[in-house]
Amino acid sequence: MKYVKRCFFKVILPVLCLFLMSSFSQAQTLGSLHLTPVHTNGFTIEGGMNLGQALKEMERQYNVVFLYRTDTMSGKKIGSTKILSSNVEKALNKLLEGQGLQYKYLNPKTYGIYEVQEEVNREDILPVQEQVAGTVTDVESGETLPGVNILVKGTSRGASTDSNGDYQLTVPSLQDTLVFTYIGYQRQEVPIGGRTELDVALQPQAIAGEELVVVGYGTMRKTDLAGAVSTVNEEEFERVPTTNPLMSLQGRSAGLRIVSNSGLPGASASIRVRGEQSIRGSNSPIFVVDGNITNNIDHINHQDIESVSVLKDASAVAIYGSRGANGVILVNTKRGSNDAQPAITFHTYGAVQEESNLKLDLLNADEFLEIYTEAYTNMGVSTPWDQEDLAQYQGVNSDWYGEMLSPGYLSNSNLSVSGGSDKSTYFVSTNYTNHQGMVMGTDYDEINLRLNTDHQIRDWLTFGNSLNLFSSKRNRLNG
Repeated sequence: MKYVKRCFFKVILPVLCLFLMSSFSQAQTLGSLHLTPVHTNGFTIEGGMNLGQALKEMERQYNVVFLYRTDTMSGKKIGSTKILSSNVEKALNKLLEGQGLQYKYLNPKTYGIYEVQEEVNREDILPVQEQVAGTVTDVESGETLPGVNILVKGTSRGASTDSNGDYQLTVPSLQDTLVFTYIGYQRQEVPIGGRTELDVALQPQAIAGEELVVVGYGTMRKTDLAGAVSTVNEEEFERVPTTNPLMSLQGRSAGLRIVSNSGLPGASASIRVRGEQSIRGSNSPIFVVDGNITNNIDHINHQDIESVSVLKDASAVAIYGSRGANGVILVNTKRGSNDAQPAITFHTYGAVQEESNLKLDLLNADEFLEIYTEAYTNMGVSTPWDQEDLAQYQGVNSDWYGEMLSPGYLSNSNLSVSGGSDKSTYFVSTNYTNHQGMVMGTDYDEINLRLNTDHQIRDWLTFGNSLNLFSSKRNRLNG
């Protein structure tokens, strides 16, 4: 045991100490390589030499590598002859002086060269931001306007007002101009003028009278009116010879379906504005004639009608409540004009109705008996008639189409007188309609009388009446 200890202290311990000292020496050498620049004998760089070429000479002289972008050295030359130090970093400092370049130590044999980056103040990069706030209102009513678009003129920066009409917007400068736009209001440009609080009142956009139509409780532009209201004027009614004014509306109003209940003279018609709304209830619209609600207009002289408006949109019929659920048809009859001389108008027309070319080719008596006899024979039974019965029908051939149908005729005569003074107007008309049906024994006669007057009693009071009297007679076959 004592021998082992003596060996350890005499042999092994000195070896371990030598090894540790060697390792420490190597570590110190490596550290000095990182921290100590490369040295060599100094040398001279001639003036006028390209900087890139001078760096290559230094790489050979100092046994180092310079890393840089080629375009960084473009156009750069050595101004005057330079005597460089034996220290590579001192040599680089002298060589790059005035070139706008700097270097960075990467490892003992490598340096990076790059352009000098100017330090930029962050406050110089970010523009000054200013806050502008305010409220947008209606110039007439003073009510706040939600959803108004606000834009900084010449930029895409903007905001919109909230439900209370308030807005807050960040602008580049308090000398900018704000642009306010809102549907139904005039566009307005307002200079900020150094203010941070800016309240704006917008002017409603003027709308020409002919571009605006009153519907229900509000107004609607004509461009948006096609699906809500359709109107048929008096010229359309005069073109259609008919006893029922509803039939004059066929094909002249989108979404309006009119079907005659029968082909008899004077027959009524069914009309649907919004299609079928109820299985058991009525689907007919209501009629408003000169402001008075009625169930139909079958007995109104269609030549007394000035215009018919069909209200289909929910907003258009809102004023009529639940009664307008199936649509509303407004009928305006003709009235006189103020300061007008009496105008007498007489109008008459006639029309002929004929059967279509779909007349059936019916059997005559002989053909009828022949087919029935063959049918009974095929069934194996005897015919219910004998030859004596057949003899009395031979040669008989009645044209029942000709017996029952004949061309129909429709005539209408109308006489009207209209006029007025400075405060009163009148319109009087009488009409006679006669319709002979195509089916034997069917006809229709109607006499119609209308009186429309208006009297202005005061500037604020006008009295008017619309009176319509009629008498009709209808003949038809029972069966």
